[in-house]
Amino acid sequence: MIYLLYGPDTYRSIKKTNEIIEEYRKKAGSDFNLHRFDAEGNDLYSFRKIIDTNSLFAARKLIMAQNILAAIDDFESTKSILKSLQGLADIILILLERELDKETKERIQEVDKFIDKSQEFLFLGREALSKWTSEEAKKRGVKLYPAGLTSLASFGSNLWALSNELDKMALLQQSSISHQEPLNNERERTVFELGDTFFSKKKKGLKILLHLLYQGHDDFNVFSYLSNHARTLFTVKSHIDEGMAVPAKYGIHPYVIKKAASMVKSISTVQLQTTLRRFFEEDHKIKIGIKKPREALEHMLIDGG
Repeated sequence: MIYLLYGPDTYRSIKKTNEIIEEYRKKAGSDFNLHRFDAEGNDLYSFRKIIDTNSLFAARKLIMAQNILAAIDDFESTKSILKSLQGLADIILILLERELDKETKERIQEVDKFIDKSQEFLFLGREALSKWTSEEAKKRGVKLYPAGLTSLASFGSNLWALSNELDKMALLQQSSISHQEPLNNERERTVFELGDTFFSKKKKGLKILLHLLYQGHDDFNVFSYLSNHARTLFTVKSHIDEGMAVPAKYGIHPYVIKKAASMVKSISTVQLQTTLRRFFEEDHKIKIGIKKPREALEHMLIDGG
């Protein structure tokens, strides 16, 4: 069985891919064997190896292959592999393609005869997008007020960004922040309050972050403060784990050490390491211009990174 899911709307195509995988997982039970392959980082030999490798335990093999029509130059060999998989009951192949340039479209037409089921995912039009947004908001328990709708409209048909924004709205509304009411109804917040909540109380941290930004705090300065604060917490946590006092060479004020020591009691060393790595990655994205500090901080709070 060969599926082909393609088109620029990768949010819906990946969701469909996951639905197919879950369907076969339920049917196969312990006989389920899943492999993932991305042609942008691997060659056709690696793909063939996945197909040819036999499992001693699984009766069926499900392979999710991304971009093999767009990214692999040896199309004739790719086509030959797809032809050889026709009618095989023990291999389920999902082809996931996002590129739709002229060459990829021609390739899709050529392999269509080998495909059992195919579906194209174009960006949603205005009516379909409005329906999708309403349904996704309902799933999350989000009430869409005028201010929220205006915010969502700015993302156009980018379902990844819309989904992320709806997740954020859900967290805010669960924290009793109404999108009908302006944020200036809340008392003024400080960046130190954000530092106290960012690493352990995500919902409260998101609420304080949004208030700080509404009050006019510079998002880059907030990002820098939290990044430095993460390093301080990790330094204190590391020395506590080793049963040592934090040396004066680190230049951390005794009061800050005392407060940090209290905070890190409920935060694992692994969590702090992960958070530090995430700050480093987001800082790189900010410096090369693919993300803004505000977006980075919101994503870290929403996805728990």
